[in-house]
Amino acid sequence: LAMTGQHLFSARVPRHASTEGVRVWDLRHPLRAVKRLTGHVSQVSALAADGADAVSGDRAGKLRAWSQARS
Repeated sequence: LAMTGQHLFSARVPRHASTEGVRVWDLRHPLRAVKRLTGHVSQVSALAADGADAVSGDRAGKLRAWSQARS
């Protein structure tokens, strides 16, 4: 988990290999994810966030940078 201001980032626990990724939650309305960030090829094992940006890493060693301002 990683949190910035009004957003919470969580690693997606997949049922299928094609659903790896990160979910973004709006803490003002936390009952459902507002965004799904996909692109990892294996399970996400690390998350960090700062402001509108986040970085995630998976077990295959792939890092992804995310920006709420751009996405």
